[in-house]
Amino acid sequence: LHYEAKHMSWLHSFWGVGATLGPMILSLFLLQQEGWRKGYLFIGSIQGFIVLMLLLTLPLWQKYNQHPPKKQEASGKVQSTSSGLYQLPGVKEALLSFFTYCAVEMTTGLWGASYLVAHHDFSADVAARYVSLYFGGITLGRIFTGFLTLKFSFKTIIRGGLLSILFGIIMILTGLQVLLLPSFLLIGLGCAPVFPGMIHETPHRFGQEHAQSIIGMQMAFAYMGSTFIPGIFGLLAGGGLLRIFPLYLLMFLLMLFFFSER
Repeated sequence: LHYEAKHMSWLHSFWGVGATLGPMILSLFLLQQEGWRKGYLFIGSIQGFIVLMLLLTLPLWQKYNQHPPKKQEASGKVQSTSSGLYQLPGVKEALLSFFTYCAVEMTTGLWGASYLVAHHDFSADVAARYVSLYFGGITLGRIFTGFLTLKFSFKTIIRGGLLSILFGIIMILTGLQVLLLPSFLLIGLGCAPVFPGMIHETPHRFGQEHAQSIIGMQMAFAYMGSTFIPGIFGLLAGGGLLRIFPLYLLMFLLMLFFFSER
């Protein structure tokens, strides 16, 4: 409500920084005796420091509460209850957009390396580096997206991101090994603007007074997509269907495009 699109994109880019640094930090501790315990203690200390910083900066939020942003019109007169919010045009499609986006993002991150090892005879370390490039693409893409929002709307950038994911999946489907490295990078770059973009657009789409409740619902659907869809693919992979990995991604990408446009 208080910040611009570029701030939302840069905020989410630091998710990628943490997702990259966390395993690196833990790997350093794993080289030592009792390493994983010390590693968890170190990561826990970082979390504790964040909690302390949040407590110390609570007064800063009052500054914005005393000067709220200009109120936006809601997309309809409804009560801020779950049943009432579902009546807003587009809310169901927005929730399913988060579900399908996280299905694509997490399935790629969790199963990409296994696909490369099983179907392209990559060594485990090389496959892991390819997937690291995917997460790196998300991080760098969100930093770059922050600058793009100065010139383009998030709606346009999200469409461009979905197109980038599509090209990446098509490159995997060709089966050409030379295209696999850029394909994971393209998918990562394409994923970059989608999640922060859809979050930032929520108050504009559904009204400021409903934004907080709807964002909470969107996050719930996002985590359901992250939890269940990669798990279902795991069952398929265990049944000998790991080869359908790119088709599985393509199916959820097409669903994401449909719900996002709706």
